Amino acid sequence: MPATMLVEETADAVLSLSSRFGQVDTAELLTACRRILSSRPAGGPLWWMAARVLTAADVRREVHELLEELAADRTATELEAALDHGATVTIVGWSVQAAQGLVRRGDVTVLVVDALGEGAEVAHQLGRRGIDARAVAAEGLASAVAASDVVLVEATMAGPSEALCLTGSVPTAAVAKHFEVPVWLVAGVGYRLPEPLYRAATGRWDASHDGGDPDRPGPSRHSTRTAAIAAGNLVDEP
Repeated sequence: MPATMLVEETADAVLSLSSRFGQVDTAELLTACRRILSSRPAGGPLWWMAARVLTAADVRREVHELLEELAADRTATELEAALDHGATVTIVGWSVQAAQGLVRRGDVTVLVVDALGEGAEVAHQLGRRGIDARAVAAEGLASAVAASDVVLVEATMAGPSEALCLTGSVPTAAVAKHFEVPVWLVAGVGYRLPEPLYRAATGRWDASHDGGDPDRPGPSRHSTRTAAIAAGNLVDEP
């Protein structure tokens, strides 16, 4: 399920945490946020939402405002406008944010790098929406990237200088750098976090991913740490 949909569902749950005076119960709110972040440590929009509601003077107003910001997200529109007519684009696995812009654009060819066995299904879903989309096996990665005008790397959360991205993003971006193909990081509303929050979130994800806490649920299987992406080019992680 896309992280933004989880935010919407979580928002409904937050609004139900009311005392008899109609105010959100802060203790229940904190517990609810901890629970959702433990189960989805790689969900940037969930961290974004939790940070805002836990520090808000008026939780209900804050929830409504962040939902309005999600609804007004222009990421897909901006991506549609940025792509050239007839462009060939490589994406990795279930790139939900990127797919929204690609569907809006329509006149592109999409090469879907298989990640976790999902490439064929992603290509099929895009094809149903009128997009010329083809699944690419791992051994065809280099050929796909070399034939592309741009590679889209999707973040599950992004900080100022690096991002946590979908599985398979690191080799795809590295190959793109080799062929001098532009790499664009796709990170919409809620996915871009300030440095302190990003470090806290990735620290939690690292601990879960490395098995630091055996009782903590595993991380999103669609995430892997990647090098930083800046100005459309791959930058080595410091």
